Amino acid sequence: MKVIPPKVKGKPKIRASGTLPNGSTVVINDNGTVSTVSNNDIFPTTLTPGNGVPIPGFGTGTPSYVSSTYDSCNKRVVIVWRDTDDASGRYIVGEVKGSEIIFGDKLTFNVTQITYNSICFDSNLNKIFIAFTDNGNSDNGYGIAGEVDPSTNTITFGSKVLFRARTISYIATCFCPNVNKI
Repeated sequence: MKVIPPKVKGKPKIRASGTLPNGSTVVINDNGTVSTVSNNDIFPTTLTPGNGVPIPGFGTGTPSYVSSTYDSCNKRVVIVWRDTDDASGRYIVGEVKGSEIIFGDKLTFNVTQITYNSICFDSNLNKIFIAFTDNGNSDNGYGIAGEVDPSTNTITFGSKVLFRARTISYIATCFCPNVNKI
């Protein structure tokens, strides 16, 4: 057994039993050992709920501008995307139960066409925030905040707010807990 790295005060001690091939992806197990994993273990080829069918609501085409976040307060995954049928902003909420995700219905967060979007979770206010390019409003940047209802797997949204009165692309959002800001 080899300890990686050698024992250093204040540093983690990780044990590998046997040989780890160069460049292998590893995970740290609960008992302090490491195991190799394949990319399929980390990134499955298809994301499916527990009953083995594709996520409902994406429609027949390929969804675009997909973004997701995890609501740690309500233990829910929220996925947003541009709908393939009418280009509106859609979302779906999923309840995490063990190794399964049980999804609610496909719902709309913006009825006009959108393109770029990004979602994050504000753990200070326990709300999700979606930023997006609103094609129905001169490609300006808008944001909308909402609160997940865990009893219905839906989101109650406030009003959308203009944050950039110019064309905007490639949006990214994140929550900074040090200053409680998005």
